[in-house]
Amino acid sequence: MEFPLVSHKKGLKAESIGPDAHGMLLVPGLLSLEESQAAIDFAESIGFTMQGSRGPAYGEAFREHGRVNVTDEGAAQELWHSTGLAGAVRHLHIDGMRPTGLNPNLRFYRYEKGQRFGKHVDESTDLGDGRHTRFTLLIYLSGQLHQGIRQQSSAPDDGVRKGKRSNTSTPSTKQAGHLRQPPPSPPSRPSAGHASGAEPPGAQSDTCAVQPLVGRLQWHQERDIAATYAFTRIRVSLAEVGGETIFYGGPAGKQMVASVRPAPGLALLHMHGDNCLEHEAVAVHQGRKYVLRSDVVFEA
Repeated sequence: MEFPLVSHKKGLKAESIGPDAHGMLLVPGLLSLEESQAAIDFAESIGFTMQGSRGPAYGEAFREHGRVNVTDEGAAQELWHSTGLAGAVRHLHIDGMRPTGLNPNLRFYRYEKGQRFGKHVDESTDLGDGRHTRFTLLIYLSGQLHQGIRQQSSAPDDGVRKGKRSNTSTPSTKQAGHLRQPPPSPPSRPSAGHASGAEPPGAQSDTCAVQPLVGRLQWHQERDIAATYAFTRIRVSLAEVGGETIFYGGPAGKQMVASVRPAPGLALLHMHGDNCLEHEAVAVHQGRKYVLRSDVVFEA
């Protein structure tokens, strides 16, 4: 089964979460509902394997979720160019470098009820030939009809750089990111590899199924952001199902500065490497959460 085709999204825009959100961006509707479901089906056809860690006592962020790794240059180009993402983030420049594409190492994550990914930071990857990843790209493939972001107060990334790196390399370690958990003086750590084989199937709750997406931003007070889709705009109650991505900052690195609620087709971009805020994927309370992760590649 090949990676599903994606379509160009006219008027695709990257929305800043806010002036104090450390460069985090949202791109609502990067994937359509059908494309999100097709991506889920693609990953399920390969089969998820359990991704775990030894935990904070060994300097590794706690993580428990299913994972599929696919290295596909063509799919990365499709997600970058065909969707319109390249145009939406063309204004990004870091240290004289500009965004030129996506890391072809595509990672699918599946979170069942109770599963989570503890506090960590994402490392930059050197892809060679002057190419470095500088932003994490998370594309939520499931979620509620609303996506939400809560932003708190201004906070630098103080407290995030403490601790050692936890290697979460895939079979191609050159293209895999690294995650760090900040406990004191952890012992040496083995790589968290990628195995083959599928996990037992399970029923998916309607709450977390792919559904029509309406963009909503919670930023001190709620306000709607542009979200014009070929689907009906539907307002529903924001039943808590968990799975939010929460970012921390402040003097001690413990103050929540933003919380992103998954919604199908919504993309989140945040800086990684030296500028990465500590963040976590909180436990799923209901249904399943699916995420497609890659990284934005920069070069001079």
